[in-house]
Amino acid sequence: MLPLEDTLSRHEVRLFPSIHISSGREAELRATASLLAMAKAVSEFGRAVVAMAGGPRGRLDCYTEIPINTPEPDDAEIRPDGLLVVRRGKKEWKAFVEVKVGDAPLKQDQLDAYHRQAGVEGVDAVVTISNQTALPNGLPPLTIDKRRLRRVTVTHISWERLLSEARLLSNRKDIDDPDQHWMLEEWIKYLADPLSQIIDPPDLGQHWSTILKSAKMGALEAESKNLEDVVAHWDSFERKLAFRLRAKLGVDVQPVLSRADKAEPAVRLKRLHREALQTRSLVSVLRIPDAAGDVTVTVLLAGKAVRYSISMKAPTQGRVKTRLSWLARQLKGATMPPEASIAVRWDHRGLHSFASAAAIVKEPAVLLRAPDGNPIPQGAMPRTFDIESTVGLVRGRGRSTAPVLEGVAVGLERFYRDVIEHLRAYVPPAPKLSGQSKENDALHAQPEEPSHAAPAGANPQGGDNTSTTPLPQGSDLASIRTRGQS
Repeated sequence: MLPLEDTLSRHEVRLFPSIHISSGREAELRATASLLAMAKAVSEFGRAVVAMAGGPRGRLDCYTEIPINTPEPDDAEIRPDGLLVVRRGKKEWKAFVEVKVGDAPLKQDQLDAYHRQAGVEGVDAVVTISNQTALPNGLPPLTIDKRRLRRVTVTHISWERLLSEARLLSNRKDIDDPDQHWMLEEWIKYLADPLSQIIDPPDLGQHWSTILKSAKMGALEAESKNLEDVVAHWDSFERKLAFRLRAKLGVDVQPVLSRADKAEPAVRLKRLHREALQTRSLVSVLRIPDAAGDVTVTVLLAGKAVRYSISMKAPTQGRVKTRLSWLARQLKGATMPPEASIAVRWDHRGLHSFASAAAIVKEPAVLLRAPDGNPIPQGAMPRTFDIESTVGLVRGRGRSTAPVLEGVAVGLERFYRDVIEHLRAYVPPAPKLSGQSKENDALHAQPEEPSHAAPAGANPQGGDNTSTTPLPQGSDLASIRTRGQS
């Protein structure tokens, strides 16, 4: 028999209980009701949800299961899962909400009916919520009548994005009212609880094991069709990875997408598939504000490993050894993983060198030899520093690949904490005036008043010239921004 304390911890009362949910329909009803209740009760969260949907600030009211008669034959009726109404003065903004949970996909006929009827009813927007990933342009992964978009906008929000936003507000302490903060924390627990059946765990599809075997054998081309499915799942996970890191860092982490990627998602998937065939890897690049460079996550299919890396621009001034020492000093402040290595790309075509992080900390000059043992030519200067850490992939559990992706996410957070947090981008010194002598400067200088002479280092206006207003200490955001401004 379990001790009483352990038993009580398993039966702690919850604002949103997740037990005894008997069907997907019930899970959807509870998810919708809890989301709209939080949007109404926690003003900061409600404003964030409305902003995601493109709505204005104002007093928010929420409604659920609104029956609406349509001009269709036999007096058909539609019933959106929710309705958001924002009132500001005499103006109103309204949005239909359609919700799906678990692995249930959005339905084309439902979206078409809501989008069409929204124009009739004077509703400004349609918001879809599911575990499907929004297209880079923010639309749901369905066909949208672009003519109707002129009058009624459509926005897709994933449950992962909502969870990320809630965690961000909670971690930042942006909610002043303690009761509202507690309610949001309870909703976060409910959303993240597998028993709520709301969030579908990320996965890599049913062909993951086959793809790994084919990549190892060098026969990936034979599984090209199955690889397309794996690439699509990886592309979806990339955004979830960004949302997860965003909630923990408190900054807007985004996948790096070109304009072409945003304009044509299908073309992007074809390119990712082609690159996966060529390199036998899945690649994701994330941009973190104020970090020293973009962070790349590469799953090496043939090696069943994952590589985390960040590319930094090398200093543009100083001797070559000075520039290498600049990197070594930063590495000393980091808790470098034992497998970490640094590759240098030089400004000579095809020239590179690499060494372990531990060796560089001891002697930066180890980077002055190419992989073939020949010395780096005189006059060559480093262009970029690529810091890498490669670890084995976590194995799946049965048919589930969720542990694989959870391992990728945890590894990224470890790489960020141990490496990226301690790096700062190179900032060249300010240019100096030339062509003026000190005597000329003295002629134009304003004479000081002896009776009001300020001590050395002091600001005549009453402050220290070198001081800046510090960010709050103890938070990841503060440390990131402080380093980014160094």
